[in-house]
Amino acid sequence: MFWCFGTACVVLGLCSTCSPLYPIHIWDDSNCFFTVGKSLWTGKLPYRDLYEQKGALLYLLHSFAALISYRSFFGIFLVEVVATTAFLWYSVRTIQLFSRRNILPLVPFLAACVYSSFNFVLGDSVEEFALPMLTYVIFVTMKHTKEQSMYRPKELVVIGMMAGAIFWSKFSIVGFFVGWAIGPVVQYARQRKLQDIFKSLFWVLEGLTIVTIPILVLYLVMGGISDLLKVYFYTNLVLYPQHVTLIERMGTLVRLLATTYWYNYAMAILQILSLFVWGKLGKLFWGQFACMYIFTAATIFWGGFGYAYYSFVLWTFAPLGLIPLFSIIPRHLDARASWYSLCLGLSLLITGFVSDSTRLIGVPVQQYPQYTFSTYIKQKPNATVMCYGCLDQGIFTVGGLVPSTKYFCTIHMDADVEQKTTQLDALEKGLVDFVITAKAMDIPGYHLVLKQEEPLWRKRHPTLFLYERDGI
Repeated sequence: MFWCFGTACVVLGLCSTCSPLYPIHIWDDSNCFFTVGKSLWTGKLPYRDLYEQKGALLYLLHSFAALISYRSFFGIFLVEVVATTAFLWYSVRTIQLFSRRNILPLVPFLAACVYSSFNFVLGDSVEEFALPMLTYVIFVTMKHTKEQSMYRPKELVVIGMMAGAIFWSKFSIVGFFVGWAIGPVVQYARQRKLQDIFKSLFWVLEGLTIVTIPILVLYLVMGGISDLLKVYFYTNLVLYPQHVTLIERMGTLVRLLATTYWYNYAMAILQILSLFVWGKLGKLFWGQFACMYIFTAATIFWGGFGYAYYSFVLWTFAPLGLIPLFSIIPRHLDARASWYSLCLGLSLLITGFVSDSTRLIGVPVQQYPQYTFSTYIKQKPNATVMCYGCLDQGIFTVGGLVPSTKYFCTIHMDADVEQKTTQLDALEKGLVDFVITAKAMDIPGYHLVLKQEEPLWRKRHPTLFLYERDGI
């Protein structure tokens, strides 16, 4: 566990821009999560008072992280370290089901491949926090398949809690659990243990309920249950997905998977190698593996979009690919400290050269428009800000600000008429002092005061614009 923890600290310190090596976290999605999360402490309720379409549990996580660091993502970095440690630990335990060799020296190599990959992006995604949970399920499933034993009630409750945690963070990832459930159902049905199917379902639902009830109670007490249902379910299921035919959707799914593996060749190689290990468990587990993979891939891409971080959860199927690599590594190196050090050193080199994040290490804070803009905004006491035509660009985080309007940024859903009209109304009435955009605009009643490029990342230099209300 200590080796996994140390590896997590070192690799994430380089790959995640939530780490102290980076002055500002520039990913707009994460800044949305953090802004909504920290606003809970001011009495604002997600969906009712602030419009964002991810799950309530994700905002609760960021609200507690804000208690550690209100103007930075250091609190989230600590959560990332815990999640990564758990992922590496259960990956090791899964591998040890098939190999008695000391595989800890390869832990840094696995971490470097996963967290420097193209689909890791900048850190703090729902997929990143879901990865250790899915890996735990893989471990438990392979353990019982190999031993030909039944799941224990405690394990099923934990799996249900993990499914609940993911459901209330980003429900598109829950397809993994649907695919997993097919395995035990088929197994018990073949053994004519129908009673065990209902018992297992009861324990999983108990775990799911443990996570769900506190969230529903919170929204019932604070009067936001209708907003929760409308935004989290209606918005994501109706407004967000592309409305295309089933054939077109399947074609998009294949294209997005091909793109995923083209940019994440390490994941592709390890998953191919892992197939040789999966095959040792027989046809039944091959079927369950196929169901887990197909349901996971189908649901994460079902909306028709292919953002890089969507496919990060597919890394849960890759760790077993390390086992075939042992055949080319001499056994006498397993227990040598020099071998540990060499693997860690090579992993850091891989991380430094491959990760897109590392080019931002050492960039002075003054080169970030988030810092420049917040410094300017602070000159006006109690200033109000809105991001228009773009997601939260990090001004609320860096400036320690709380949004004054429900639609504090623009969630990119063209079908959401209420969002458009409300933001336009706020601009026409001058309800906010400053407006931030990702492209030059002509906004009546506002004038441009600052514009600045963000530091280079993935061959892009996005430019942000700051508009000030006339007469301030």
